[in-house]
Formats: sequence, C-alpha cells, structure tokens
Amino acid sequence: MAVTIAMRWPAGGESFWLDELHSAWVVSDDFGSTSDRAADGNQTTGYFHSLWIWKNLVTLAGLDRVFGFEWAMRLSSVIANAFAALVLLVGVAKSSRSLVGGTVAALMLACDRNAIFFGGELRSYAVIMLASAVSVFAFMRSIGRMELLLDAADGAGNEQGPHDDEVDRATRWRLILLFSVCVGALIHPTSLGTLGLLFPTVFVLSIRTGRFRLGAGDVTGVIVGSVTLGLLAMSSLPHSWQRRDLWRAFGRATDLSQWWFAWDWWSLLIFPAIVVAMISAACSLIDWSRGLNQEIHDERIGPVGGCDRGRLWMGSVPGAIGTLATAIFFAASYLDWVPLWHRRYFIAALPLLAWTTGEFAGHCQQALRQITLRWGGKGSGIVRRHGTGLVVLLIFVGGLLFHQGVLSTIVAGRFPMQLRGEAWRQAVQRVNSQRDHGDHVWLDSGLIEASVLSAPPDRWPQEDDRIWEYLQFPVRGPYRIDGVKLVSPNADSAWLKRLVDGLPTGQSRVWLVTRSHPTSVALLLKRLRVARECDVVWQTKLRPAVLQINFPSTQPDPKSEARTR
Repeated sequence: MAVTIAMRWPAGGESFWLDELHSAWVVSDDFGSTSDRAADGNQTTGYFHSLWIWKNLVTLAGLDRVFGFEWAMRLSSVIANAFAALVLLVGVAKSSRSLVGGTVAALMLACDRNAIFFGGELRSYAVIMLASAVSVFAFMRSIGRMELLLDAADGAGNEQGPHDDEVDRATRWRLILLFSVCVGALIHPTSLGTLGLLFPTVFVLSIRTGRFRLGAGDVTGVIVGSVTLGLLAMSSLPHSWQRRDLWRAFGRATDLSQWWFAWDWWSLLIFPAIVVAMISAACSLIDWSRGLNQEIHDERIGPVGGCDRGRLWMGSVPGAIGTLATAIFFAASYLDWVPLWHRRYFIAALPLLAWTTGEFAGHCQQALRQITLRWGGKGSGIVRRHGTGLVVLLIFVGGLLFHQGVLSTIVAGRFPMQLRGEAWRQAVQRVNSQRDHGDHVWLDSGLIEASVLSAPPDRWPQEDDRIWEYLQFPVRGPYRIDGVKLVSPNADSAWLKRLVDGLPTGQSRVWLVTRSHPTSVALLLKRLRVARECDVVWQTKLRPAVLQINFPSTQPDPKSEARTR
C-alpha cells in the first residue's frame, strides 16, 4: 500500500485534466445537483455521491490547504487503489500459498503505468479496480479445493465429494462475488464486460467440483442482481447508450496492433509464463535425473516435478478472463458494434492480469524452494525461506520496472510519473491575471458534445438546456472564468459571425482557451479573420493553449475623415 501511494504521489498535484474537471464540477455545488451533472457526462451517479461526501470531508479537515485541492481530491482514488493492491496481496497469498506471490501481484498493480494513471486520477476507475480485485478474490475462494477439479478433469470419482460446510462457503463467496460485480456495474456499467465473465466461469467450475448447490444465498443473489439491473435501467445508461456514436471520436479500434498495446502483455503474462515454464522444466529434469530423495523430501512441499499442478492451472484463469475481456472490447470496437476501445472501459481486467502474475510468481518460488532443497539439503533452510522469494521478486517486479522504463528513469535522477499533460489551472490563472475589464473569453474545450455547435444556431437546444452548462464545465469548477462564450473549430459560420459581431466596434481583445490541436486552431483563426481582421498572440502553447486575439477598431477615424473632406 505504501508503494502504491508513493508511485502516485508526485503527480498528485498536477492540474486536473478534462475528465477530472468534470468530476470536480459535478461535486462543486450542492448534493442535489450531482445526479444531473453526472448524467450530463454519461456517468452513473453512485461514485459522485460518495465523491461529494469526500470533497466536503477534505474541506472540513483542511487537507486541501495542506496538500492542495488536486492532491486532496485524488487521494480518494489513491486510497482505493492501495486497498485493491492489499486485496490482491491477501488473495493471491492464500490462493498460491505464497506470500511472495501475493506481494508480486500487489506490486504489479502498484507499479504498472496504466494502474498508476487510472488509479491516481479523480475518476471512478480506481474504485472499479478495487471492485475487480474483490471480485476475483471471491471468485477464487468460491472455487475451493483444486484437487476436486483435477479429479473431475481426469475422470476420477470422488466418493465423498465436498463437505456441506465447503458448499456453504462457496455459496457465500459467490454472493460476495455477485455483490462486488454489482457495485462495479453501478459505478461504471462497462465493467460488466469484464467482471460479467466471472459468473459463467464460476458456475462451470463449481459444478465440475461438485460445489454448486442452490440455496437461500442464490435467491438473495437473484434479488441483488435484479435490483442492480433495475437501477441501471433507471440511471443515465439508456440515455448514454443513445449517444454512443459520439464515442467514435476516441473509442474506435482501427488497427489490429492496438490490441497488443492495450496492456503490457510482456510484463504481466508472457514473461512470467516463460519463467514458469523454464522453472517447471528444470524441476522435471531434476526429478528425472536424480529421482526423489526420500531422506530430504519435504512432505509439506511435495515432489519437484508435480508441484501444485491444479493451483497453477487455476491461477491462470483470472489472467485468461482478463485477456478474453480485452479481446471482446477490441472486437466490438474493431467490428464497429460499439466504440468502446479505451482502457477506461475495461480497466477491470488489470487486477485479473496482476492476479495471474502473482500466481505464477508463487509457483516459481515454491519450485525454487524445492530445487534448493534437492541441491542444498537440510542446511539450506534460510536460502529456501528468504533467498528464493527475493529472487522471484527481483525477476517479476524488476522485469516490469525494466520493461516499462521505470528503472532507467530512476537512474536518470527523475521520479517516474504518469502525467496527463493538461494545464487547465495555469491557463485559467493566466487569463484571470491578464484579463482587463471588457475583455471577452472564448472556450474551445474539445468536448465531443461540442459538435452541437457545428449545426446552425436555429437548430441548437434551448438556451436553458443543461448542455450549455455542461459544455462550460472546464471553467465552472475549481478553475473558474466568468462570462465565457463557447467556440469550436467546426462551429457554424453563423455562430462565429455572431460572436465577432457581438464585440465592441472599437479596439477589443479576446482570450481564447483551446484544447484543440494547433492545426484546428489555425483553421478557427482563419475562419474568424473572414468575419473581422485580427492579430493573434500565443500566450501559451501548452494544452490547453491560451491565445490573445486583438481585434482592431472598426470605427472610422475622425482625423482621417477630416483630411478626406
């Protein structure tokens, strides 16, 4: 948990970026406004209600004055991400029977660059990762005894079958799984695309192990699931689904190589699988060449070549589900079914991948302990207990840090940070500090909903429609500018002319805050010059950029008229 917080701390004071500004705007006023504002941004409301409470607690405790408002607000996500790492540590340690395996899984979530980015911003994705971690924990606990699954797969009968208390525990864990998945769905419905895959898998495996039995807990689960679906139907989800075509601007998969870059597959699955295969092959080779030495055989560990086959097989299931979920989201976007190709939509897959990485690490540590037992004899206890775990940690976590460039960054004397690169705070401060009385401010936020400006003004929504307040949210939250007019590079020409005609006939100055690409900004300036000549000074070229647009006077010069007469 300390590592998770430390990896997110340096970037915590960075300016909010566009999506985070939406979160800050949603909770900036009274509690009753949070639902409508969340729905305006195509979000369900549960997360924002809790965020509103967090914001007021932060304000009362004075954390915003101590750490800064940005870090104090992002701390809610960082804490959720830290607890997700803790759940992975405990869960994988229990499942793999290796504290090293649990530590590796937790550190993978703590140090992965995508986990740092989404787990340290003011959005709901850190809570989704926590719900995912709890879900996979409950999933693995509900499966229970691995040997029953192996017996079923090998065709071997189990005369006694599972005990009643085992079945009861499995039912309780299935209910916890359902509850955590429902929480994830209410926070962000797209998480169902990943976590929903756990249900058919757990039922199939529970039936195969004889641990599935209908009871009162399953009836409760049906009720909970039905209520969740009803709440989603009454939420903003149906309205957001009708606007899904707007997501094509950023959620469309266009190239097969995009799937490879979704996650760091090499560090999370491929490299760990290669290490497991190599160590397992070494174990088998030792058993074949030397045979089992009963004098030094440790009954608690088992034979070298056959160590925990069922547990290793079962530990790979979460990673397989995470991989499948990523492939489903990619296929849905690539085949143009629904544009959901963005990590935020399938971020729940990341804890599943980290879980399998930890399982692989736990298996490797146990195998290395057995190898040292064979070669070192009874005097190698210290090496088995500590040395093998340290080696596995260095291999797995070191491989992630090396492959993602974290080690090279640290060696260069810099702390690795996942920055968002949008300096809204600085842009607003510059405008407010240099703006004179009578200056106008135009905002080009780059929101996909701003496409409404491309239609003729007579087709726009009513003036009191909430969309106008929503389109101005980047400068209506913690970074505030009053008297803002909306503009867009693709805005209708009639609207641009109305903006220009609304300026004073004398010399006037406009401050343009724009998130668009410089090419699009150049197009906008060209269209403005058609309506009225102007000079432009780029105050900042960051994102968002600040431009000072000077419009000369259109009034006739009295001295010039006199000379003419």
